[in-house]
Amino acid sequence: MSIKPLPGKEPVVKLPTPAWGRVAKDGDLSRAVCFVTATGGHTVSFPVSALSRWEFSPGNPDSLVIAAGKETVTVLGRKLTVVRDALNAGRLLEVKIKPAAGDCETAENETTVSEIRFTVAA
Repeated sequence: MSIKPLPGKEPVVKLPTPAWGRVAKDGDLSRAVCFVTATGGHTVSFPVSALSRWEFSPGNPDSLVIAAGKETVTVLGRKLTVVRDALNAGRLLEVKIKPAAGDCETAENETTVSEIRFTVAA
């Protein structure tokens, strides 16, 4: 039995949207990536064509550094390989700050984004 829907059919059960952001559906590609930096909804978006390079560094916290024209976007968090993989696949739509849950065991097993920083090259 497969959990994937048949082509042209809606899935019986909708998969939950990850708390850290959004990814395009299978077969769809992203045109822009939106970074949500605060609960109030402050956002910064870049066309995917502006993202020239990204570098993932595991650690505590993980770091994902994305070059976007003259700007650099630094995403800090945990288990950011999921975000990197979405970038690699051209499916990343949105990244938003989602701090770790209070439960330590849950926090260790979920992708979280603790900080998003923007810097401009001089």
